This record gives sequence, C-alpha cells and structure tokens, in this order.
Amino acid sequence: MFLKYFSLSIINLFVGICIGLLISYLKNKRISKINQSSDFFINNEIKLHNYKNILTYHFSHTAELLSKISEEYKNLYKHMSESSKDLLFNDNENNESLFKNSIHKDSLIKMPRDYSDDS
Repeated sequence: MFLKYFSLSIINLFVGICIGLLISYLKNKRISKINQSSDFFINNEIKLHNYKNILTYHFSHTAELLSKISEEYKNLYKHMSESSKDLLFNDNENNESLFKNSIHKDSLIKMPRDYSDDS
C-alpha cells in the first residue's frame, strides 16, 4: 500500500514538473517574442529619428543654398543694371534700363485661355 502511494506521488511529481516546464517554456516564448518586438520597435524608432535629422539637415542646407543663390542673383542683377547704364549710349531714347523694360514686358503676359468644358 505504501509503495502504491509512493509510486503515485512520484508519478504526480513527475507530471507536475513536466506541466511546470511546459508552462515556463510557453511563458518564456511569449516574453522573448515581446522582447524581440520591443527591440524591433526601438530600432525602428531610432532609424526614424535619424532619418528625420537627415531630412532636417537636408532642407536647412537646401534653404541656405537657395538663399545664397538668391543673393548672387541679386548681385548679378544689380551689376548688370549698373553696367548697362555705362555701356549703353546716353541717348534720350535709351535712358531707361533694358532690365526695367523686360520686367514690364513680362508683367503684361496674359494667362492662356481655358477651353475646358467647365468654363
């Protein structure tokens, strides 16, 4: 009788250990998936932050370059308008700068007519 209870208790102990190992394996598997997902999320967040920094630098540098181009264009325009006064003959007909004439001509250009069905 004692041997029967002793063997049942050893079998129950063995089954309990197996169930405990199975539960801990499944729990650790879930935890490892959560950790992998968390690491993946953190890595992507870092990549996104770096990409935002690169974009910010790119657009600020582009704005800076466009500002320089604008300044150089203004200097060129100023130089051309000043030198046109010196290089052109001082006739009464040519007193106006060529650049002023071109600006007025450009402002008189009309938009093309819209021939779509909605008009």
